[in-house]
Amino acid sequence: MENTSENECFEPEYLKELLYSGNKIPIYLKKHIKDCGICQGNLLDFHAETAIPKRAFGKDFERIVSSWKNELPADSESGQDIFRNSSSVYDTALFKFVYRHRIWIYILGYVSVIVAFSYFWFILISR
Repeated sequence: MENTSENECFEPEYLKELLYSGNKIPIYLKKHIKDCGICQGNLLDFHAETAIPKRAFGKDFERIVSSWKNELPADSESGQDIFRNSSSVYDTALFKFVYRHRIWIYILGYVSVIVAFSYFWFILISR
């Protein structure tokens, strides 16, 4: 029933039972799903029928799908096919720029705060 060899996957009925049982999915199954395209396809089908509860994975299913290594199935044109209600705010040029350079933005912010407090401290001491 639950053979984790490379050639075989978990049965869809077993996956569905685990997803909607109300318990968290075991870690070995999460790791298998992350690497297995067949199980990912089954989960996407289950999610299309009935939304997978947040408690199954511990976070939203949309975040789980984005963390998978394999790409979307060949018949889907984009991620918007699966999640039609998701906003396109993450596709803007500003968000992509900020996300790409987030480390430098954090460093610049911290340095500017340190410089401001140092200047204020210098003014207080010099009086």
